[in-house]
Amino acid sequence: MIDSYVPEYLKIKNRKLIFDLFLEHKELARSQLAAMTRMSFPTVSKSVDFLLSRGILAEETEPDKGSAGPGRKRRKLVFNSSAYCALAINFEGQIIEIGFIDLSGNVLTYERHECSDFMDPRSQKKLGAMIRNLLATPPSQVLGVCLAFPSNINLLTNEIVSFQSIGGGIDQPIAIESALAPLFSEFSANVYIENDVNLAAKGEMMLRAALEKRCNLCYLTLGSGFGSGIILNGELWAGAGFRAGEIGNMVLHSVDFSQPVESQIRPLEQSINIAALNARFGVNLVDNADVDDHVKDEMVDFILPVLCPALFNATYLLDIDEYILSGFIPEVLGARLGMNVEARVNEMLRGRGRRIRVSAPTSPYSTLVGAASMVFEKTILDGLQD
Repeated sequence: MIDSYVPEYLKIKNRKLIFDLFLEHKELARSQLAAMTRMSFPTVSKSVDFLLSRGILAEETEPDKGSAGPGRKRRKLVFNSSAYCALAINFEGQIIEIGFIDLSGNVLTYERHECSDFMDPRSQKKLGAMIRNLLATPPSQVLGVCLAFPSNINLLTNEIVSFQSIGGGIDQPIAIESALAPLFSEFSANVYIENDVNLAAKGEMMLRAALEKRCNLCYLTLGSGFGSGIILNGELWAGAGFRAGEIGNMVLHSVDFSQPVESQIRPLEQSINIAALNARFGVNLVDNADVDDHVKDEMVDFILPVLCPALFNATYLLDIDEYILSGFIPEVLGARLGMNVEARVNEMLRGRGRRIRVSAPTSPYSTLVGAASMVFEKTILDGLQD
């Protein structure tokens, strides 16, 4: 069963709950929706009628195979994925990914462009003009644009909390409208922005059709740093300062407080990131990702003693059993890394009544899908009003 939002003033959330169910099942009848949500039939019908009026659902008549009465019909509701779309943009290093995504998370179009520094006003103007051109000929009606940004975002104050870029970045909060003004000046649309790894976690949740299950998962990305996006009970966990998920800053060693503390702090990501592997094995992974298999095995053995205790601790702290391992290093090392991480952490958990699963991302476009899902949530909840 799924907990529904029954008060009248939460009717928009009821609509979103119905929408989420169609993401997973695609076809449902009103009676099924009432049973799954524990809403009354009239409440279900109000939400369904709203989604029908917006073209998000279509209604078809078919024989009711479960009915004893000859000739009785029931109304089958079908999810219309192509009713709307979102434009998703992922700032990834010196590459920008852009795609139109439909309501089911399908990638309708996809482009990659080089960008040396997307905080530079000239680069932003150029990107803004590109977005304006794309919005002029969309595959369907666009509900909005979402930027997946490599920074912590305070959604309450609409500020970029922290960010490091080629041009130096920022070390204190700055208003998004100010930091990205040259970009936004080029086009007119509903614009949303969120941390890239958080959006990747949301994308995985959407692609795995796990919304109904109130899923718990942790999306890990290991490359130049080590970050994560955390989904608890089907919701993104942002944290008190919108900095949740900075797993790479964990400290797994003891600290001597009789000595200066700062010099003793060694974030775990410094032991397993690209720079650490380059220093240990004398291989520049960025320029030469074609590494011999025996070296890859040695790299895995080098990473495991640091990464596995971190996931062991996270499993106890958050009670999460599903981890998605992504990023440049897992891509280079292949399935051997995820398989060994899962096996070793479960070895540590043996006899404690817990197990974890470690898998690769469902799609190479998880971040874009997550960005689109944020647009759909914001607009279907707030924008598509009566």
